[in-house]
Amino acid sequence: MKHKCLRTSLVFDIEKNTLIQRIVESNDNNNELFTFIESTIETDEELKNIMYDERKNPNHFNLAQGLVFRCHVVFYKQHSNNDLDYQRDTLIFNFHHAMFDFPSIDVFHQDLNQAYTTGQLSDEDEAALRYIDYAVIEQEAPMTAASAFWLESLRDCKIDHSLALPFDRYRISDEHRTGRGALAFFDFGEGLSQAFITRTSISKTTLEYMALASYYAFLFKLTNGEKDLCIGMNIDGRYKTELISVIGMFANAIPLRCQIDPNWSFIRLVEEVQQMAADSLHYSYFPLQRILAQHPLVSKPAFLDISFQFDSNSSENIYNQIILGDICLSPVPYSIEIGTDEVVSKFDFSLNIYHNSATNQLSCTINASLDLFEKETINKFAQRFHLMLKQLFQSNIDWTMEPIYKLSLVLPEEYQLIQSMNKTPDLFSSVNCIHQQFTYRAVELSQKLAVELDDQSLTYNELLYYAQLLAIHLHDEYKIKSGDIICQWEVFQPKLLSLIKKHIMQESRIWNLYGPAEVSLCCTYHLVDLGMDQKVIPIGRTLPNYQCLIHDEFGQSVITDQHGELLVGGVGVFAGYLYRNDLTEKAVVDIDNMIYYRTGDLVQMDSCGLLYYIGRKDYQVKLHGQRIEIGEIERCLLNKDVSACIIVKCGDDHLVAYVQGTNINEEDLREHCSSHLPTFMIPSMFVVLDRLPLNASGKIDLERLPAPNFSLSSVPARTKYDAPRTELEQRVHDLWCEILKTSGKKIARTTNFFAIGGHSLLFVQLYYDYQSNFRFDSQIISIAPFLLHATIADHAKLLNTVKFSGIKSEVWNTLHIDEGNNLSYEQFERIKFIHKF
Repeated sequence: MKHKCLRTSLVFDIEKNTLIQRIVESNDNNNELFTFIESTIETDEELKNIMYDERKNPNHFNLAQGLVFRCHVVFYKQHSNNDLDYQRDTLIFNFHHAMFDFPSIDVFHQDLNQAYTTGQLSDEDEAALRYIDYAVIEQEAPMTAASAFWLESLRDCKIDHSLALPFDRYRISDEHRTGRGALAFFDFGEGLSQAFITRTSISKTTLEYMALASYYAFLFKLTNGEKDLCIGMNIDGRYKTELISVIGMFANAIPLRCQIDPNWSFIRLVEEVQQMAADSLHYSYFPLQRILAQHPLVSKPAFLDISFQFDSNSSENIYNQIILGDICLSPVPYSIEIGTDEVVSKFDFSLNIYHNSATNQLSCTINASLDLFEKETINKFAQRFHLMLKQLFQSNIDWTMEPIYKLSLVLPEEYQLIQSMNKTPDLFSSVNCIHQQFTYRAVELSQKLAVELDDQSLTYNELLYYAQLLAIHLHDEYKIKSGDIICQWEVFQPKLLSLIKKHIMQESRIWNLYGPAEVSLCCTYHLVDLGMDQKVIPIGRTLPNYQCLIHDEFGQSVITDQHGELLVGGVGVFAGYLYRNDLTEKAVVDIDNMIYYRTGDLVQMDSCGLLYYIGRKDYQVKLHGQRIEIGEIERCLLNKDVSACIIVKCGDDHLVAYVQGTNINEEDLREHCSSHLPTFMIPSMFVVLDRLPLNASGKIDLERLPAPNFSLSSVPARTKYDAPRTELEQRVHDLWCEILKTSGKKIARTTNFFAIGGHSLLFVQLYYDYQSNFRFDSQIISIAPFLLHATIADHAKLLNTVKFSGIKSEVWNTLHIDEGNNLSYEQFERIKFIHKF
């Protein structure tokens, strides 16, 4: 065999904690150097199953014996006559990732073609670089400059925090990746391709950098203005010409971090991205696992979930088909189909731009996880990116010179939805105020029935009379002057709906009205569907004579299901705050010659044009770099046995949940939140009160809430003296004291980590210390059970399963290595890291 890499074994040396490479000779104990399999199938579904098995089954290889290469011939048998259909036969070559990366395919194809056409293959040049030689070269390669570069590039970067993409659902703490994904594809077309290439030439950059800059602009808009964007990109790692013709594993993944200024023009963004990417690629030989080693508190780098790839070749086939005689070979795409509309997907979100240099046209594929996104959402991602590219490169306006925050991802049908939402009939002139209109209608319809309750009723004339009496009373007794407005508005909770439904007649209807005082109380309405079990009740659609807009922090329209501030215009919008021009300037904005009031309320619009209240803009907080909607946590708690609650941010590290209710256990609340929210949104402490304190207007009085006490003295007396009982519990106790910086103090074995000052970042650090001290990885025990059972006693029980399970801590066991120094540290860590993730 020419390529000795394909008959090289890897054996783990326990004493030296490293892998040893050894080239297996053909007469070594009659070891198989490769596996040859034949199968016969009748349906395409059977072929998909075989492909999936070839891709996912680790038992097909044995690194200890050098079995890293296999060939599977699949014969297709026709149903009608049982004859073999040779035109549909499939030849599968499968290689273990430890010895084979994607660029190795070209080397393999070239030699396979030579062997097929000539019947022979020249032996490996003895002077040529072999994969086994690369170990020594990589060990001696200088890494100081690369190490310093990556340390500085990721300084203060929250590399373990996921980007705030518009997820349809979260992956909660105890949920694992299923690998199910979906693809969305579009061609640029001749016009857009040419415009894209022309702009690239004018900007004196490359197609790859232009595509990468476009991706960053897209992510900036898609995440609703995230400015620190860190994504991953796979590279072939063949930074030396000597490596191009060598089969082996040289692939590496690098983080690409772009810190965006929203006021940059797109051209400025391209320049910044080009410089950043060029510098990063220059030091791309530095192994990713060593980059991560510079950030020891990061257990799972989130940027690996968001990927970018650019491919360019002269083949008209995107999969690089190779013709051997009358046989057509092509590499299996990374995303293997596992159903009609599903593929195997490794990433949460990845974008690939392909350039066909033969036709000089481009195309785009978006691959996203179905764990987090609906298929419709993934298709809309592609539509939005396509729309943004057209805006940048094919618009009559040169958007490349405009600030990137002005770019739009709003689809044409969404613009139509916004317009239709605001196309309400003018029921009355906008000249008069609402009380004047009421008086006019009351006089006009004086004997008409206005309100009815049980057996009581008022005509419009009577209602006007009592309204005037109330106005006189407010003026005389409370000094309320003309123009003053008094109102109270609360969120319509599903629990309240359930309570109301028990006490009303079936033919009754319930309307949910929304509006602040500054727009004369009501500007949207929604008829509640009493037949549906609703978790969230919309605030509905715009009332007649009103206009509603949803803007991001830069004053741009947001896409459907994306949070933004609600702006209300129309007849009921106030003129301003009396004697407070400073407040009026902040609250009122002129858009297209109409005055809009900035409500400060965050809402989102669904695909049907319904508005949903999310929370107050000032209730949106950032904790450890993550943007958190307080209202989302409160809604989660209200679905538990909680009658009322409020979430408060304490300092820079903690969220505290104050809940009202009886017979409520803090651990039950924590477990409920862990099952429905991502880890960073789970409150550090839950304070259970019989009643939440209210102020004179009936609102929760924040100043009267009891201050949270994260000290050990706040722990109930029954748990204060419950000392660790075993040596293992004592070790856990000492790690807690070190993390929480409570040296010299005692922590009860039943005390919750979050009740004494712990938060999510400290917990990740604790989990990392567990991995280091007890030698296990996240595949053996994930962080989830530790979060759900956050006491010393429970942690000791979990760690005890590692101690006596007989499972070694190294990931190498899953590589089927028996035992066993020619493998460099970088090779060792690269194989380990790729297998882990």
